[in-house]
Parts: sequence; structure tokens; C-alpha cells
Amino acid sequence: ASYCYLNDNEDNPRPIAGKIYIEKNITDLDMRKSNVERYYTMIFLHELTHILVFDKDLFELMNNIEIKTVEILGRNRTVLSSPEVLKMAKRHFGCTDSLNIPGIELENQDYDWNKKGNEEEDNYDDYGNHWDARTMLTDYMASIHYDEIVISEITLALFVDSGWYSVKYFTGGLFRYGKNQGCGFLNDYCINGDKSLYQNEFCITEKTTMCTPGRTHRAMCGITSYPKELDSSYRYFTDSRKGGYLTQTDYCPVAKTNSSISKTYYYQGNCDYGEIELYPENLGYIMGNESICLLSSLTPKDDENLKEYPSSFRALCYKVDCYNNSGEKGVRIFIGNNVIICPVSGGVQTLDGYNGYILCPDYNLICTGSRWCLDPLSCIEKNSIPLED
Repeated sequence: ASYCYLNDNEDNPRPIAGKIYIEKNITDLDMRKSNVERYYTMIFLHELTHILVFDKDLFELMNNIEIKTVEILGRNRTVLSSPEVLKMAKRHFGCTDSLNIPGIELENQDYDWNKKGNEEEDNYDDYGNHWDARTMLTDYMASIHYDEIVISEITLALFVDSGWYSVKYFTGGLFRYGKNQGCGFLNDYCINGDKSLYQNEFCITEKTTMCTPGRTHRAMCGITSYPKELDSSYRYFTDSRKGGYLTQTDYCPVAKTNSSISKTYYYQGNCDYGEIELYPENLGYIMGNESICLLSSLTPKDDENLKEYPSSFRALCYKVDCYNNSGEKGVRIFIGNNVIICPVSGGVQTLDGYNGYILCPDYNLICTGSRWCLDPLSCIEKNSIPLED
């Protein structure tokens, strides 16, 4: 997608028309998949944003936007810097030092998903029309259509800094990738010494069950072995050919869902409208618009059918809600007819009558909207209260 025409105001030119190219190779099978409307709605929203604001040629027309090259992790990287974008980025990542957040990275990797191994050379001019997936993976303007795809306040801030639009920050706070992780999330290696520095986002064991960063999808750790050694700046493991399955995350290993290979589903692992769980129902999970993904090994003690059931952690969907009563706040998890009260900081919790554990989420990561919503479009419809200044 791209804009076609600008208005006639030489002092303040802005796009007034654009075009979206729809590929001819979309098949009947693609259109029959479950959640096809959601999938293409988010794609069209992504492409429409390219027409309105997210285009390197448009950046040159904006007085508040600065594109510059900085060195991060031993590589020159292109970043976008503007007042409102930096304000929202500092708030989101919990990084208040301007020296440590000169801007938000634009994608520096080739978009060809079929390429494996080393890139010959990063071409910053060709790959600058999306946020970098390493730091902005789940935002809808990242360079890949990830299953957990949401609208961030950082992208809305770009609309503001263009000088052409005003926005309402009605996102439901669903952008949780890197939230409150500090400046290191933007500037440090994701994996160091075969250990994940940010376990909510980056994993270390191939095919281990996990949840996506915002807890909206069930997934597994996406690690692969490449035919060649990775570039030295992309090596995070002792094995120099081992890395994340997405090149756009700079080979940082992130959660991978099955939608990319599913013949029947888009957003297959979603806890609301994804594919039904294959686990026994008496484990207490439930799918719906109030459910999130949690890691649990809980198994009823008195159920003989589950007596020998594996005790390892599983990524399951549980109904949850947030409470904040007279200063006391936390997360409630509903498991069958039982309720677990989680502390604000989250952590391991047990349940009477069950073997195993469940990992409670951090209240400040999950309870981010005035109304519970786990889908970017429904969050807008529910008009979540905007962020406080």
C-alpha cells in the first residue's frame, strides 16, 4: 500500500488518497479459514496506516519526525524519533533516559520469509516502513503479521507527531511486548549465555509450550537451526547456527503459534476465537472473551482418569478478571468451580485439591484497560479510558 496524492497545501502537505494492492494468489482455502474477517481486517488496517502516515516518503513531510542512524548491539540501526512517540515509548518500556532511547527502531531485515541464514547486508533505505520486530513485535505496524497483533500507543503517537491527525488512545493497553522491561530491552541482547534476559518475550528451549507476550494466544518456543552460522551480532546461543525462527526479530527466539501452517485457522491459538483445546476439560480451562493464556500443571487429585496425566506445564486458556477494591488489587483465575487469587506481582500458586502449580500473571502487565478486552478492535469499540498524562 502507498499514498497516491497529497493535498494542495504547500506549507502542510498530507496524503488525501492511497492505493492498496490485493494479491491475486489468495485462495479459496485461505478465505474459508476460521477468523478470516479478523485476519484481513487487521491487514487492511496495517496497509491503511501506510497510506495515512507510516511511509518513509511521508516522514520527510513531517516537521516533528527525525530519522537517524544509531549504533545498537554493534550494528547501525535506523530509528524514528519524535516527541509524542518518545513519550509513549518511555512510558511503555519504562525507559526514561533519553540517552538510552534515541528513537524507535525501524525494521532492518529483509522481509522475504523464505530466506534463511545470514543476510548479505542490511539495507536501511529499503526496509524502513515498519517498526523493527525485535522491539515492537506485536504492534500491528511491525514488519510481520504476527498472531498476537494489537494497536500500540506508540503507533498512535506517530499519527499525532505527523501534525495531520488527533487520536484517542483507546487501545485497551494490549501492547504488552517489552512492557516495563526498562532500557535494556531496547539495547541489550535478548539471550545471553543461553539464558533469556526477558522471559515474557524470549525463550530458550525449542517447542516448549508458552504464551504470547500479551497472554492472548497459546504457543510454543520458536527456535530453529539454520544451514549456516548466524552473523556474530545475532548469535545468542553456544550453537552458532541456532536462533529464533523469525529473522525480523534479529533471530531472537519468540513464541510461535500454529496459524502459519494451519489449513483451517487464522489466530489458531487465540484464547477467545481460536481452535478448541485438546486437553481434558476437567483440567478447568475455559475459552472465551474473558480468557487469557497461562502456564499451568494443575491436575485434579480426585480424578482417576487424570492420575497419570503428565505434570509438566501446559499453555491453557483460563477465565480471569482484575480487581482493584479500596487499594487492594490482583488477578482472579477461575478454574472449574475454584478461584485462585493472585498477588500483584504474580508468581507460582497452588490450588487445594489439585496437584501441580499455575503461574499467575503480573497485575501491571495484564490489567491495563478500564474495561476487559483482549482483541484490538473490541477494545476500541468498548472505548477503554485513555492513558493519564
